[in-house]
Amino acid sequence: MAQPKTLWKKWLQNARLTPDKDAIVHWIAGEEPIRWTFSSIIESAKQFSHHIRRAGIKKDDVCAIIIRHNPFLYPLYMGISRTGALPAILAYPNPRLHPEKFRQGLEGMAQRSGLDYILTERELEPIIRPLIEKPGSTIKAVFFPLEWDINGELNQEEDEKIEQEASLVKETDVFLVQHSSGTTGLQKPIAVTHKALLEHAVNCNNALHLTSGDVAASWLPLYHDMGLIGAFHIPFLSGMTSIHISPFEWILAPIL
Repeated sequence: MAQPKTLWKKWLQNARLTPDKDAIVHWIAGEEPIRWTFSSIIESAKQFSHHIRRAGIKKDDVCAIIIRHNPFLYPLYMGISRTGALPAILAYPNPRLHPEKFRQGLEGMAQRSGLDYILTERELEPIIRPLIEKPGSTIKAVFFPLEWDINGELNQEEDEKIEQEASLVKETDVFLVQHSSGTTGLQKPIAVTHKALLEHAVNCNNALHLTSGDVAASWLPLYHDMGLIGAFHIPFLSGMTSIHISPFEWILAPIL
């Protein structure tokens, strides 16, 4: 079978091969896990891609995602990629990230990395809104995707147009923008292509002897390199099931 050259095409291939298999199990302590199959997560990603397009977000626009441990983060991330825009998952303010450090980091990225849009939760609006108006900022708007209705019927004509544009993305195009933590200096953006990520996944699969029958579990946040690439992308591209636990719940109760 020919191997797809972009992430979206690879995700579609997995959805065709094992539509009803669990792809992502979103774990919250004391609650029933939320399960995304390989087909259901694609359908939700398509819904998000329509909202992203209607918001005016275009190919190669950098979309910073600042959302807590949430089951809709995964299809949102995928929906951004489907439109040809570039996702960049950033840390949500938390007990280990001082609010001022968060604001300074976001402001610095907006001025140096070319962040175009912020997709976040409503309660962060007072912090982020002033950054849009600050001189030198590249941030055009802030959106709240968890408030979007993703249960409606898709406009087929619009969906075909988005899919057609997704098919034009090349393996050498940038897929995502990953930022360093900024622990020892300014946060630095790294552009990762489809080709680089897919080849990395293949090499890791070969080195670790992974199979689609394996299951991965992780408490790493998705803004973390190992969380995003090692715990999300590699299992997902391999056709594995991965279980994602909030890092803060894991710290409180490692028995999870």
